Amino acid sequence: MRTATFGLLIVILVAGCTASPASRAEPSPLPEASRAAELAFWGDGFYEIPDPFASAERGSLVRVTMRYQQDDARMYRMMYHSTSVDGQADVALTGAIWVPSSAAPDGGFPIVAWAPMFDGVGDDCAYSRNPSHRPFDEVMTSLLADGFVVAVTDYEGHGTAYQYLDGIPESGTHAVLDAARAAQDLLGPLVSDDVVVVGHGLGGWVVSQSLNYLEAYADTLHIHGVVVIDGGGDPAVTAAGVAGPDDVGVLDPLRAVRAYAAAYPELRVEDVLTPKGVQLVNSLHEDGCVPFPELDNVRVLDVSNVDVMGVEPWAERIRAHSPHKAPYPALYVVGREAWVPVEVVTDVVDKLCQISDQVELREYAAPTHDSVIASAYHDWGQWIQQRITSDDPVNGC
Repeated sequence: MRTATFGLLIVILVAGCTASPASRAEPSPLPEASRAAELAFWGDGFYEIPDPFASAERGSLVRVTMRYQQDDARMYRMMYHSTSVDGQADVALTGAIWVPSSAAPDGGFPIVAWAPMFDGVGDDCAYSRNPSHRPFDEVMTSLLADGFVVAVTDYEGHGTAYQYLDGIPESGTHAVLDAARAAQDLLGPLVSDDVVVVGHGLGGWVVSQSLNYLEAYADTLHIHGVVVIDGGGDPAVTAAGVAGPDDVGVLDPLRAVRAYAAAYPELRVEDVLTPKGVQLVNSLHEDGCVPFPELDNVRVLDVSNVDVMGVEPWAERIRAHSPHKAPYPALYVVGREAWVPVEVVTDVVDKLCQISDQVELREYAAPTHDSVIASAYHDWGQWIQQRITSDDPVNGC
């Protein structure tokens, strides 16, 4: 009925138009129009996983909806195939694809595979649900103007009906690279195999740890470099030790415990959390975009009073995520007054510099966690342009 009504409306509009063809400029069809029409989804339920959910190649699109079209760019919401932590289980992820309106260069636009910041536990917080309210809209505009297609992931379980694997690097690596493949599926020859991976905040932690996994999962993608913005740290260092008696705020450790236990079946939350901690971790529901302010004043010792790095098999899983590979040039961007302490990032860079000389750390005077993205863009935007246009070694470390 909806299709018929839409068709009738077109007939009426065409019949009521008396201008001659010569006086009327018809808009040129979008290069991806045919593929977008095959995948177009109408109505409610975009985030509901099809049942049955047939397996397909990584990055294959399930559905798209155009959400935005202006003179400078267009944006699609997407659902695409990826794989979970084990690299085998087929999962449905969501995200967004931003496309410049300018003509593609010879060989196609390069792709920025973007890992966004944490913005809430609930599925309603997923980037693709409301992208116009996120702090990096200005940077999206800059990336598009600089000739990049941007593929943004919502992460596994953030938007679709799985447990949110918040910060698990294997899952995040797959989500980010398969978002780039999804852009290739939609846009075809408009895009190339050239990819730069960029993450901010939570995405920065994911992208930093993804250095351990990117090379094995990249296949035909040509990854030119990685940018970590106000994120990144050694999880073994972060997890080690017991909190002090005055340390408060437990959302972050509860998120980490919940994600690890969901990702790795051998891990039990009871081994690292107190009874109160177990109760609270089960309260992190995904019904709406919920900030959980009541967790800000809870003592960390009331939630966990053990050194997680002394508890096996938790320690083994966490140690595996410590930085031990640097197959691509990597730029770490940190705001001196922002969210992540500089020494946390310096620790990771120092470790990576022991195995690679293509790792850099740049500090900026950014007042907030969000502002460091745009305030440092002149530098890191130029850096990724240089990575795409040249394979010359980076003078880091």
